[in-house]
Amino acid sequence: MGTRKLLKGFVQSNVRIHLLTDPIDKLFTKSKYKDLFDIGVLSIHSANKIDPELMSIFKDNAKIHIESA
Repeated sequence: MGTRKLLKGFVQSNVRIHLLTDPIDKLFTKSKYKDLFDIGVLSIHSANKIDPELMSIFKDNAKIHIESA
């Protein structure tokens, strides 16, 4: 197998993908994530953890997509 690469369009658009593995209720406690994200994709298991504190990691007018059953 080869080395992983971003699609050319992602590179040209300056898209960065962050896969976060910390517990969702700990993400907002990290200053490096404050107002960092333009878009978020949350799993069905994290949907009930959404609160104003968690929203602090997203920029104003960020789009947040939540998986549903």
